[in-house]
Amino acid sequence: MPKVISRAAISSSTDDTEGAKARIFKLNAEEAATVLIQRENGYERQRRYHCPRCTLPIAYQTTMPPNKAPFLYLIRGSLTQYQGEVPPEAFIGEESC
Repeated sequence: MPKVISRAAISSSTDDTEGAKARIFKLNAEEAATVLIQRENGYERQRRYHCPRCTLPIAYQTTMPPNKAPFLYLIRGSLTQYQGEVPPEAFIGEESC
C-alpha cells in the first residue's frame, strides 16, 4: 500500500480504478471522535477509528458521511499480522527512552 509521507500513514483506496481494484479487508474498529488537524496548507477533518478493546487509534478517513471516502488511512504500526505481536515498524521515527 502506498504511504502518505506527511501523515505517517498507509493509504488504502476504497474505490476501484482503471489500473487496480480496491483492496478488501476486514477491520475490527469502532468510530471515535472527529477531529480537526492543522496542516501546512490548511485544515483537515479526520473521522477516526480505534480498537474496541484497548481504544488505541487504528485508522482515519478525511471524508465525512454521507459521502464515501476515497481512502482509508491506516496509522503506521497500528495493525499486526498476528494478535499480541508488535509490528517492527511500530516505533520507527520514535526516540528511545
